[in-house]
Amino acid sequence: IGDSRQSGYGDVANDSTGNIGEVARSIGESLAYMQLGNTGESAQGFLLSAAKRSLLINYCTNIISNFGVNSVFGGVTASTAFTQIKNLQGRFCKKFCQLTIPTETTSTDSWATLDNQTPVLGEAECLSLNTLIRNGTSGFNCVFDIEGVVNDVNTGGNRAWISGHTTDGVHETNTANVAIKNSGIVDPSLITR
Repeated sequence: IGDSRQSGYGDVANDSTGNIGEVARSIGESLAYMQLGNTGESAQGFLLSAAKRSLLINYCTNIISNFGVNSVFGGVTASTAFTQIKNLQGRFCKKFCQLTIPTETTSTDSWATLDNQTPVLGEAECLSLNTLIRNGTSGFNCVFDIEGVVNDVNTGGNRAWISGHTTDGVHETNTANVAIKNSGIVDPSLITR
């Protein structure tokens, strides 16, 4: 479950599997999955308006969430976004895995270099949310730390997209999603019954 990054916005199905997005590309060759990501959605939005998709979760053994990005970059504090994700986890009583959240930036050179990127409002909250997600007491069954695969730090000390990993400063490209898969960070062996 998640947002446009989870559902593969910016990715293309360029192999025989048809798997796209942050998670499906990594797990689809070995596990069955339902892609329940929805553009612009937050954990709170899912809880309030996804009744039909929530019913589908009854047929799943695991939930993998990338929620948080639309919350923190939309003005919600990290602690509130984290609480909303935890509320979602508590609602379904399933094995629950959470992804870390890559940055959002603007760029003066179409994201060709790290140094010509500037983080958008919400970056500090996103960094705080990632700290909460990575914290060993988060209660998630697993954390997939994808942020370091698609982001690096520029000379100004800010997170920025690695060249070729975004075309809009928000969504991963096919190259980025393939890099996530090839990194092994989203490990299908951690997703078990």
